Amino acid sequence: MSEADELFGIAEVSTWIGLAPDTLRYFERQGVVPSPRRDSAGRRQYTTADVELIRMLVHLRETGMPLADIAQFTSADDKVADPARIRVELMTAHRRRVHDRREELDRALDVITRKIADFNDRITSSVDLLDRPDCTIAFGVQGEGPLLFLVGAPAGRAGFAALAHELAGRFTVVTHDPRGIGASRAVPGMAAPTPEVLAEDLAALVDRFTAGPALFVGTSGGAVTLLELGKQHPDVVSRAVLHEKPSLNRM
Repeated sequence: MSEADELFGIAEVSTWIGLAPDTLRYFERQGVVPSPRRDSAGRRQYTTADVELIRMLVHLRETGMPLADIAQFTSADDKVADPARIRVELMTAHRRRVHDRREELDRALDVITRKIADFNDRITSSVDLLDRPDCTIAFGVQGEGPLLFLVGAPAGRAGFAALAHELAGRFTVVTHDPRGIGASRAVPGMAAPTPEVLAEDLAALVDRFTAGPALFVGTSGGAVTLLELGKQHPDVVSRAVLHEKPSLNRM
């Protein structure tokens, strides 16, 4: 008997594929895979082609293809007139679903990763407070080296937790929650967080650490804050990186 004609029992296939025998039987009853041949005693006998088809079924099932579509793909559905064409259509549609799902999972993973970094930051870093005339600004410090302020708006300390941890080996990293965000909660009578007001808050925070210039990274609204800081207090800015600042032309 050639390798192509070799036959395998359900226990062997179950071990190789990682599906319980009862699951294989269930798929047969549901018409998801064609029933294999049987020996004279009624025991299932799977060919190599059967095994490869079931392997493919597992991949399709794990990636969320509906059982009805899998039945069409495996040709267990004998109503399909053109199996090759329908398989291409099914796989093309399923690839699109998997791609969309992967993007959703990547976004979710990014949020989860940031949250882990945020909670680790809360565990390992203390939160200090800076009193302003109309509110209190929460900020955190970690690392050693030149002063580096990571600035966001509306993003606060949580948005920079992972980056701050990475940079703490080379810089003294300062992050803060802009007024009205995170631990810098809004209070009655607080001035609106305009770029001018946020820049003054940041200047006061810088003054808490040094009377000289410092390094800055600002993203989104934080980049706008840095532009305003450079306008109002150019002496405190040594170098600044502006990332994805909003464009006024789009507003």
